[in-house]
This record gives sequence, C-alpha cells and structure tokens, in this order.
Amino acid sequence: MADGDRVHGVILASASNSDGRTMGLALPSAEAQEDLLRSVYEQADVSPDELVYLEAHGTGTLVGDPLECRAIGRALGRHRTAGVLPIGSVKTNIGHLEPASGIAGLLKALLVLRHRVIPPSLHASPPSPDIDFAGSNLATADSTRPLDTAGRPVVGVNSFGFGGSNAHVVLTSAPAPPPAPRQEPGGSPTTDHERALPVLVSARTPKALAEAATRMADRLAAAPAQEFYDIAHTSCLRRGTHPHRAVVLAGRQAAAQQIRVVAGGPASDGEPVAETPVAEEQAPSSDGPFPRDPPGTEGQGQSPFVPSPREGGRGPRRPYRRPGRVSRADHVRLCRQRFAVAGHGGRPP
Repeated sequence: MADGDRVHGVILASASNSDGRTMGLALPSAEAQEDLLRSVYEQADVSPDELVYLEAHGTGTLVGDPLECRAIGRALGRHRTAGVLPIGSVKTNIGHLEPASGIAGLLKALLVLRHRVIPPSLHASPPSPDIDFAGSNLATADSTRPLDTAGRPVVGVNSFGFGGSNAHVVLTSAPAPPPAPRQEPGGSPTTDHERALPVLVSARTPKALAEAATRMADRLAAAPAQEFYDIAHTSCLRRGTHPHRAVVLAGRQAAAQQIRVVAGGPASDGEPVAETPVAEEQAPSSDGPFPRDPPGTEGQGQSPFVPSPREGGRGPRRPYRRPGRVSRADHVRLCRQRFAVAGHGGRPP
C-alpha cells in the first residue's frame, strides 16, 4: 500500500489439515473439516457473525456436499445470530478445475469483496434434500444478493484435495489507500491524478478507434483518482499499438473529456486530441504527433507512446518478427526511461 499498489484483499488467516484414514479415497471427513474451520476462524479472531459469504468446495457429489455443509453448519452456521450464512460454489459456473479449483474460489471471493455482491450459484434450486440447510443455518446463494455492508466484510473459501487434504482461507477487503502526495521538481506536492499524463488508445480502423476511445473515456471517468497513473502507464507501455492512434496529455478528468472527442462526443476545453493513421509497413514519421523517438533520443527506443523493437514493437521499415525475450531488469529500465522522457518521473511499473 505504501507503494500505491492495488491490494485486492487481505488474508486474515489460512490453514490446512488432512482427513486421515476414511472409508474410501474419495470420501471426506466432516469432523476434520469442522476442526479446520474452528481453528482457522479462531486464529483469525473472526466471529461467525462477521462472515458475509462462504465459498464452498461444492463438488456436487451425493456424499461430499452434505458432509461439507454439515461441517460448515456445526463450526459456523449454528453459532450465528445475524441470520443464515450464504454459501455457493464457482464450480456451478465453470466446472471443476481439479488442482486449480481453489484458485478459482479465491478469485471469486475477491470479486465478491470488490463488488459487494454475491453472484448466484447455478442449479442450486431446489436445494438438495440430503442437506439440512435450516438446521445448519445455511442458504445457497441461488440469486444475486448484495453484501451486508455493516461492519467488516469477511469471506471464507473452502478447498479440498482428492486425497483428503482440506484448506481454508479467510479474506477481508483491503483498506482504501490515501493518495500519496508527490513532490514535483521546483513545485508543490501533487498527486498522480492531478498531473498531466499521456493516455493512448489505438485500433486498426477509425471506427474501432472511436469505440476504443469511448471505452477509455468511460474507464477514466469511473476510475478512482489513485488509478489514473496506472491506467496512463498501461495505455502507453503495456498495450500493443495499431495503425490508428490517439493520445491526450491531461489530468484524469480532462483526459476523459478530451479523449471522448475521438469517439464523436462534444468538444471540451484543453489541448486538442491528436489522431493519425499509421501505415502497416512503415513506422510513424518522427515529426508527427506520435514520433518513435523524442528529440535528442533518436534511435534509443524511448518514446512514451510506441514500443521499441527490443520490447516486441516494429522498428523503422522493419518487417514483423517474433519478439525476443527481454529480462525483467531491462524491461523495468526501458519503462522508466520512456515514461521519464515525457516528464513523468521514473516510477517503475
């Protein structure tokens, strides 16, 4: 957070255990799962009432799902006073990813925390008669429902291995970082969203460019102020460029207004938007609005808008070829140099 990185969530606790000997290789142990849940929530110092959603392993089997719900109910559901505990599983949407299924559940949990919405699990109605939902104080999330925003939202994620391994992760939202002030050379402290940064869009046709500009304008208008630097940085240095391009040099709000002009929106005050087609087999002219090399850096591949040949871009009058591998150190160095040319510091990507 001190570096301004986006934090998607905070892991309050995680733990794993094993079922040990069971009646069969694919038969889980509800007792082992219950012990795991009790220990991990005690470790996280999270009460059952703080839990707003639990992403279950949910394989859809006749034996596994009833045992998992029994463990969740005994460890968490029956100890709640804030109503039933919503549960669901991303496997109803994308299937079983085998060893990677836990990652899918973790990503879904992070999205639940980000959007404050529990998406529905498919094929959950009518509920299984083999699961005592009422007695366990559980409810399947079979429809979209908003999270209870009172207090700290906590989401749990279950994931079980075929051989009897059980894992659980407890997550909560990351605190919103304050915009970090930055000192401009010879000026007063400012923040990234107040500084004029280049924002680039490109496409293969003028129509596609207008659509891309509309999407970028909407993204800028809806983005939090602290994301502006990352959006501008990505648009210039992390996107492939196409023959038709447009760029603005402005702060966040002005950039959203100005780049909408490319899409045919109303004109706004500020610097005009530059747009030019570029021939497929020829690099842009050095005296156009998108020079490959800024003045004084000819041949160094330091343009803040166009990738250098070393990073997979197309060199002057050079046919397309497969990009070579670039070390991380070289990539960071080039990004710092190219973004610094426009006067925006050498902050690493």
